[in-house]
Amino acid sequence: MAEHTIQLDEILAIANVEGLHGVLEAALGQDEAIAINAGTVKRVDTSTLQALLAFRRAALKQGLACRWSAVSEPLAKAAILLGVEAELAVSES
Repeated sequence: MAEHTIQLDEILAIANVEGLHGVLEAALGQDEAIAINAGTVKRVDTSTLQALLAFRRAALKQGLACRWSAVSEPLAKAAILLGVEAELAVSES
């Protein structure tokens, strides 16, 4: 199966979460395994983590493999702070 890669921006904030949501929704429609590259993320807010969590749940529900190809320290720390690191599987990258 092919893999669809999503490259996350350096700054993930509520101001751009709507655009990210569109990218994530499009990836779900590809019917391909998904790799998320968050290696360059410098700042992430709660709204973005919520969107990523909802996306991961939807992908897994559809039977799509969803993995991190890279996770930056700021994203990993934010996920830990909010207690969603296990469900987001950020430690598996």
